[in-house]
Amino acid sequence: MIRRALELCEPLDTYATKLKVSVDTIDQEVYNNDYLLDAEWRILKVIKEQLEPLFLLTKELEGNADLREGVYKALYGSL
Repeated sequence: MIRRALELCEPLDTYATKLKVSVDTIDQEVYNNDYLLDAEWRILKVIKEQLEPLFLLTKELEGNADLREGVYKALYGSL
């Protein structure tokens, strides 16, 4: 989810800017509670960089059964 948020950083900022200039109080409340500052975006980048190796390792160790006709083998990673 963090990776996707970082990919959509610019559109999310554009959306937040529209909320900021809106006269609707609900939009203002959403902006005040949910808008990410530049420092928070940088923190998300660091978190992604730290968690990405663990994510990739986990994906490599997942069970992966190949059930095509005639193959019927399963490969399971282990620690």
